[in-house]
Amino acid sequence: MKLTEIAGNKRILEYFQRAIKNATLGHAYLFSGPAGVGKSTLAQTICKVLLCKNPEEDGPCGACTSCRKFESGNHPDFHFYEPEGLYFKIDQVRQIIHHASLKPMESQWKTFLLENVHYMREEAANAFLKVLEEPPGQTIFFLISEGSEVLLSTIRSRCQIFEFQPLQPEEIQQWLMKRNQISEQEAIHLSLSTHGSPGKALNANAEQYQEIRDKVLVALETAVLPKTYYTLVDAIRAIAVDRTEMAERLLILEELTRDLILLRSSISVRLVHEDVRNRLLAMVDTVEPGILDNFYQELLQAREAILKINANISLTLQSLLLPLKLKCETTRS
Repeated sequence: MKLTEIAGNKRILEYFQRAIKNATLGHAYLFSGPAGVGKSTLAQTICKVLLCKNPEEDGPCGACTSCRKFESGNHPDFHFYEPEGLYFKIDQVRQIIHHASLKPMESQWKTFLLENVHYMREEAANAFLKVLEEPPGQTIFFLISEGSEVLLSTIRSRCQIFEFQPLQPEEIQQWLMKRNQISEQEAIHLSLSTHGSPGKALNANAEQYQEIRDKVLVALETAVLPKTYYTLVDAIRAIAVDRTEMAERLLILEELTRDLILLRSSISVRLVHEDVRNRLLAMVDTVEPGILDNFYQELLQAREAILKINANISLTLQSLLLPLKLKCETTRS
């Protein structure tokens, strides 16, 4: 992959393009941010550029022996580490220190990529700190984390920290269309379904997401519009799935509710779920704004209960959506 092919976070990308060109790279970087926003992709691409025998202006050549070894995972000057089990082991850190002490075998650089360093306990982190305090020459470390605040302050202080942000739907849409040769409509659905993560967008299924989103939307419509309580119970059953899959459905319900609240203030506002604007407009005039605001807060509490304290999914959804229906029916009568 070329540097210019990496999606989003342009400020960070441009910084490293300049640093590589001007040979002003530091010895340790901490990339922090949500999963799938390009942290590891950028780190690996920089490592590949540094090891490439014929680097080009926009990245590695992809054809030299160094690039081929890197792509096969066999380059002796690229070292990748991730937690063994739940956490980084002290033996892993000792191995990192040992490899860092050696001279590069085939390149000018020794490169290290440590994935999920937020799973490095204090003993391992203190040991790793030693190599950051006195880094060997021509050695560069990339530390990847979903939350830099959990790392030891002494490690953070010895790294240059870059906070990666989720991409805007328009950025993901354009990137997908350029990369995957897919239709604009499919790219729009994927960009909405992956919540700012191009990594997730690569593996997402637009048709499957639309099916899930439609079930959630039907449940919300059934609660807000004049429908029977039996219909709502059926709609709740349709979205109540295994806890590991509920996070996406609850996030969709949260986004749809926010879209409804925004539509109350302005019908021209840009929505997350722009493609179902007409269905949302059909709901917005049938429910009082105060009811929506209260429902949104109750939804956040229900999401917390389901995902963090293992509340019963079906009962929690019923206690969330059935009162909403009752309130909407009362205001209509």
